[in-house]
Amino acid sequence: MFCNQSDYEFLHNLIQTAPNADEGKTSQKELFRYLVNKTGGKLYKYRFFDKNGYAISNLENCTLYCAPPSAFNDPFDCKIGLDFRSLFEALCGLEQDKIEKMFADFLLVYNKERLLESYPPEEQNVIRYWLNSKAIIDFVKATEKCTSETEVNNALMSNGNAIVEILIGATINPSLSSAMDISRGMISHAMAKILSDGSIDITSNEGVSFSDIAKRNGISDDTDEIACIRLLSDKLQPEKHEAAVKFEEYYKKLEQQLNERLESLFLVGCLAGDYKNRLMWSHYADGHKGFCIEYDFSKMTDLSLLPFPVVYTDKRIKMPWKAAIHPSKEETIETAKTMMTALLTKDAEWSYEQEWRILVQQDNDPNVKMPKPSCVYVGSMCNKENRQRLCSIANSLSIPIKQMKIDRGEYALHAEDLKDF
Repeated sequence: MFCNQSDYEFLHNLIQTAPNADEGKTSQKELFRYLVNKTGGKLYKYRFFDKNGYAISNLENCTLYCAPPSAFNDPFDCKIGLDFRSLFEALCGLEQDKIEKMFADFLLVYNKERLLESYPPEEQNVIRYWLNSKAIIDFVKATEKCTSETEVNNALMSNGNAIVEILIGATINPSLSSAMDISRGMISHAMAKILSDGSIDITSNEGVSFSDIAKRNGISDDTDEIACIRLLSDKLQPEKHEAAVKFEEYYKKLEQQLNERLESLFLVGCLAGDYKNRLMWSHYADGHKGFCIEYDFSKMTDLSLLPFPVVYTDKRIKMPWKAAIHPSKEETIETAKTMMTALLTKDAEWSYEQEWRILVQQDNDPNVKMPKPSCVYVGSMCNKENRQRLCSIANSLSIPIKQMKIDRGEYALHAEDLKDF
């Protein structure tokens, strides 16, 4: 679920059109209008007084430091999610039409309306597997008595073994996938057991979770889905331990490669939507001892470096397996869009930040030119020496400076004009 649905819808539409060169300028104008309408054009950077003086330098030079994602304090930030379910769904859901067509061909052969040899060799292998599957034959015989599509669906839902056998049979076809070979036997064993006893409703929107399957098989380890598959394999097929370990190692390597790829794409400059955010003052301005810079984008004429809204959600952006399974120009573009979305999506736990992000190419200067600050806010706990330094810089830039004050009766901050500079 997305915390800020309007931001999600806007960002989704923007990223969909951004790769189109003809619409690039239009996208920039739409982003500019959205920024101004959403924030009044003003965004904020919370800083602390670092020993090397980088924060002060950014203020003096009207620049913003853009960091590599590896420097962020959230280990999930700018990383794409990996799970086996998304791969499973891509393998099966992506080719759903083909699976349905092959099953229709299987029924023709089963009913002796067409010869098995009339199909291509790969499809023959699939049909032959289904013909030798007791679960599928039992399902077909059961459906012969059905008089409506609803009854057929009910028969399928009540026969988990048939569902698993149909999927396994389909994956025999190399054009569908060879990636499930490592663990499909383990998965089919577990899923057949769970589905056939009717203890999990596979018609629900959430579907069958691997944690449910693991628990039903006596595994209660607190782990993610990838590790869960290895544990299930060791439980159900101990003779395939080495294959299961290789399966998990494959995912670890893939995760590392994807993270390195995302890391190499962009540097990220982070801005906030509010200068009175008490948590931001505590987390990013050294416990209210630092300062906050206000930038006004509303008068910008160069729209080439605008910040994007960050979307907050409780569901991670997942690896677009479709592109990996069936690489094409279109899928490559979709992958680029997905990775762009991952850079601009954060865990809902961070929604208090109201973050916006500037993305610059990795090989650019990390200190990007910003509009001249429109105000400086001094932290309520800032010492006299640092306050005087800020006052001097604000004076040289001819910009206002305000002192943050702690409300004496409420959980609130106030910004008062600072007169002593």
